[in-house]
Amino acid sequence: MENEVKRPIYFGKGVNKKYVVVHSLDTITYEKKDYGKTYDEIEEFVNTNSVLKRLSYAFNDLTLFMARNGIDFDQLSLSSITGVVCSEGFYNELKDALVNNADQATIDEIYSRLPEESYSDVVPVTFKVDIALTGKDEKGLDFDSLSPLVKKKINEFEVSGLVHFNDLMIGLREYGYSVDSMNGELMNVSDYYNMIRENGGNGTWFSVEVYYHNRKANNSGVKLWFKVTIFFIFPLYKGFYMV
Repeated sequence: MENEVKRPIYFGKGVNKKYVVVHSLDTITYEKKDYGKTYDEIEEFVNTNSVLKRLSYAFNDLTLFMARNGIDFDQLSLSSITGVVCSEGFYNELKDALVNNADQATIDEIYSRLPEESYSDVVPVTFKVDIALTGKDEKGLDFDSLSPLVKKKINEFEVSGLVHFNDLMIGLREYGYSVDSMNGELMNVSDYYNMIRENGGNGTWFSVEVYYHNRKANNSGVKLWFKVTIFFIFPLYKGFYMV
C-alpha cells in the first residue's frame, strides 16, 4: 500500500470530461455548485495511504482517550457519510431531481447509473466517532452523561480525504478493522454503490470498527493495558487527548 495505484476511468479520459466531488449525498441540494475537475485534478488529491494511517492513529488515540477518561467500551467505531465523484451531467441531473422533489422512481433511475457515471473507484470520506456504535455490550455511548469537554474532544476526532475505495478496503482489513454499513459488510466499491442505489442515496453510511469482545476486555482491562504501555507509546502520540 506504499504507492497509489491509478485505476482505469470507466468512461475514458475525455479532454472535456469534468467530474464533481460530492462530499455528502445527504446535503447535495444545499451545497454550492462545485466546479468540475479533470481526471488529473481528481488524482492529484487522492490520498488513500494518508487516510489509512490517520485512521489507525485516530483509533489508537480514541482508545487512550476513552480509557483515560474512564468510559466503558468494548467496541470503537468511526463512520463516514457517503459521497461520490461523478460526472457533471450526473451531478446536475441528480441535484435538479432532488431540488424539484422528483418522484422516487425518477431518483432511483438516476442512481441506477451511478457506477457508470463515477470516476474510477474514487470517493470522498469523512470519518467521525459513531456514538451509536461505540460503547460496551452493543450499547452506544450515553453521550448526554459525558462532560462538555469530553463531548467536545470526541466530536473533534475526524479523518477525511479522497480515496481509491478498493485500496481503502484492502488496507483497512490489513490493519485488522471490520467494515460495515447499513447493508452489511462492504468488500469493494461495487458494494458501496449498491448500498447507495438500494437506499436512494439519502442517509447512507459505512463504518470502520474495532472490537475487543474476543479479548473479553472491559474498561478495567483496557486501563491496565493503558498503564503498562503508555510509557512506550506516548512519544508516538504527542497529540492524543487527555482531560
